[in-house]
Amino acid sequence: FGPGGGFWAAPPDVVRPRGSSVSGSAPHPEGRWGVTCRVTEKEAIQPVLQWSSALPIVLSSVWLASETAVAWRTWRVRRSFTDAAPRDGGSAWVVLAGTAVAGTALVVLSSQGWARVGMSGQGVGLGLMLGGIVLRWAAVLALGRHFSLFVATSPSQSLVTSGPYRVVRHPAYSGVLFTSAGLGLVYGSWLAAAFLAGAAWALFSYRIRVEEAVLVAHFGPTYVAYRARTWRLIPWIF
Repeated sequence: FGPGGGFWAAPPDVVRPRGSSVSGSAPHPEGRWGVTCRVTEKEAIQPVLQWSSALPIVLSSVWLASETAVAWRTWRVRRSFTDAAPRDGGSAWVVLAGTAVAGTALVVLSSQGWARVGMSGQGVGLGLMLGGIVLRWAAVLALGRHFSLFVATSPSQSLVTSGPYRVVRHPAYSGVLFTSAGLGLVYGSWLAAAFLAGAAWALFSYRIRVEEAVLVAHFGPTYVAYRARTWRLIPWIF
């Protein structure tokens, strides 16, 4: 075993004398030879395969921890924010129910072995997940105490157009969209990635309609002008 628990072996055609060390030694003076040391391809990539199979569980746990932290921060910051008027229209519960359905579909699709991706696809998924989590937190921090898991406005609220909000109007949702697609790839299925991304797109499209109607009513022409020069979720696409 080498550093990090991986397998170490000499080139396949190296023959070692019986009784010699792994690091190599001179042939036995009597010329008695041992067996040829060969490592199969499956054995050579075993550490990589172990890492690949553990990646979905690790990243799912990271995302769950991140969303738990977002919810806790929102509750802690907004519990003293008493002038907010909830105007969610039930959209948060629609998103929550859709998330449960999408999670179930992820397990089913990834377990069936349909539309499998290799380790390079998992690498892309890893990048999408980490980028999505970072983007979501950037949006949460940019909104500060006005970030909420439910659609709500307050008289003291100002329109935030800095940070990621300079380009897209709903970067917190963009982060979830990227993370959802990445999760499907990390689980090794293009089909799961497409389903999760499509589900997130549909759920947030509904949520955005509710949210933007509230924001137009609250900010008036200021928000209309802001909406005209920005993108909803993905720059130059939507």
